[in-house]
Amino acid sequence: MNTLRLKVILSIILVVSGVFLGLSFTKNSDSSGTNTFLLDFGDYNIKGGTASEGSNASEALVGMCTELGYPITYDGDGSVKTINGLPGAGDKRSWNLYVLNESSAWEKYSGNPSEYKLNEGSASWGLCAEGRTPTPMVDASGYSFYNLGVAKRIVCLAPSCTETVCALGGEDLIVGTDRYSNYPATIAAKRAAGIIAETGSYTTPSMEKILQLNPDLVIGISSQYSHTQMIQKLRAVGINGVVTGDGESLQTVYDNTYMVGVAMGIPDKATQITEKLKEQVEQTRTFVSSTTERPYIMVSLSTDKAPWVAGVNTYISDIYSKSGAYNAFDGSVNVHINKDKTIDGWKQANPESIVESNPQIILVISQYESTQENYDFIMANLLEEWKSTDAYKNDKIYMVCGSAADLMQRPSTRLAQATELVGRIFHEDSFPDKIAIPKFFGNEYANYLTYSKTL
Repeated sequence: MNTLRLKVILSIILVVSGVFLGLSFTKNSDSSGTNTFLLDFGDYNIKGGTASEGSNASEALVGMCTELGYPITYDGDGSVKTINGLPGAGDKRSWNLYVLNESSAWEKYSGNPSEYKLNEGSASWGLCAEGRTPTPMVDASGYSFYNLGVAKRIVCLAPSCTETVCALGGEDLIVGTDRYSNYPATIAAKRAAGIIAETGSYTTPSMEKILQLNPDLVIGISSQYSHTQMIQKLRAVGINGVVTGDGESLQTVYDNTYMVGVAMGIPDKATQITEKLKEQVEQTRTFVSSTTERPYIMVSLSTDKAPWVAGVNTYISDIYSKSGAYNAFDGSVNVHINKDKTIDGWKQANPESIVESNPQIILVISQYESTQENYDFIMANLLEEWKSTDAYKNDKIYMVCGSAADLMQRPSTRLAQATELVGRIFHEDSFPDKIAIPKFFGNEYANYLTYSKTL
């Protein structure tokens, strides 16, 4: 039991340590020193390049479109109307010039595009709906991930980064990972065999070990300040690095996937995989959209008296909405609790809040092996507060173990699989094949998937 409790504590650290270590840092607009010019058609269909010295945004647009063979049409006032025939009839999006503001976020340029000199900073012509902005072109530290070349030796500082690189076809390029990266299974096997080096723990990567591997790309996550610090130091010695965004939503994961692919030098593959992920998530959403029942869900990292649970603005909570359910700790949708009782991020929930929120389905992210004996042990030792919930009364408590437990916690390219799994738990009959999810499952989770089994 002591070993299992230690594993639970480590799991909690992996999920929520960013809350404590996510110190603020200054974002420098395109601090790579290269002013990138993009043409963004939406849905990760992006053409990019570097701007000619001294050119303005209008000249750069004409130059890029001439090179690509894209015709441009203009409105009577001289503003861009269409590029390569887009937007088409009925499409309410429009072309505008966007520049990076001091926070490294896109901002619509209010002046004349011909007056914006690209040596002032990076820019993008984006086809966007009102109030929307183009795909991000800088990472979470404000660094451009374009024009970094084609990566040949990659180090990943977090499991989600490793999974993303592998999904993009880059497993054989990985020379180092953190010690917790274990998916695909071949990653852990290669690390055990010495083919891939261990670069330290999730929270404390080793600069010395990374430099010994001579990487040309290092990938970390913004919730770990140690990753941001490490990558900034590596950039100072000429090694490319990108810091992916916090996994608080599915959109963040889509953006991270595209970002990593572009940084690897495979933008077309990045677009392909990102769009495939979105299609698979949308497939689950389509299946469950016809149901009017939306249960309240609780995801917990243990069955302790004050367990860590997923509140709003978390990757798993965003999956609920795509899977036809509500977060039990979201006071804006749960009629049992007030809005001021909403839990934001991964937080500890006291027994009273569990009783009050009354989840109808509970997923326990467990460090136990997926066996009937372990499931029975968890159920037999539940607190009375848990037993008061509809989830317990209606036999709707699930134990998620092994690789499936990792899947639920890591904001990576397995998000479509997580979405299909929880969609089937919530609304089994909404899926044509009606595959039932058992009360406990782990490494065999792919057996219950149909639409997102592979990318």
